[in-house]
Parts: sequence; structure tokens; C-alpha cells
Amino acid sequence: AKGDCTNAIALLRPVARLGPGYENAQTALGECLLLQADTNEEGVTWLNRAADAGWPEAQAQMALHYGAEGAARNPSEAAYW
Repeated sequence: AKGDCTNAIALLRPVARLGPGYENAQTALGECLLLQADTNEEGVTWLNRAADAGWPEAQAQMALHYGAEGAARNPSEAAYW
């Protein structure tokens, strides 16, 4: 929330690894990782885990990720999310 993804990643990663029930941490971790490098596969992986669990914010971020211009652009995947 404060925009300090460098420090947040270290704190979020162990919480996100706890699995189901921690989709908020998974989403935040994925968002931070993508902010650091737009093509970060780990960031997409964390967002995808939360999105598959039904977390709306993660689903929206997946749609934005695949709908944005650039290497990740995939209109059919964006429409899915």
C-alpha cells in the first residue's frame, strides 16, 4: 500500500506460500513482482494462484496483464479473466 515493493516482497513471499486462504498476500506479491519487471513469470504465477482461487483483485490483474501492450499481450487470456 505504501509502494515499497522491495521490502514487501520479502514479507509477502512466506505468507503467500501458506496457500489457500492467503490469496490477498499472493495477489500483493504478484503485483509487486510485476511492478519490478513486467515480464516476471513468478509474479504471474502468484496472481494466477489467487485468481484460480476466485480472488477478484487477482482476476482483474490477470486481465490487465494479458490485455496490456507488450510481450504478455494475449487478448483471449485477458477476456477469460
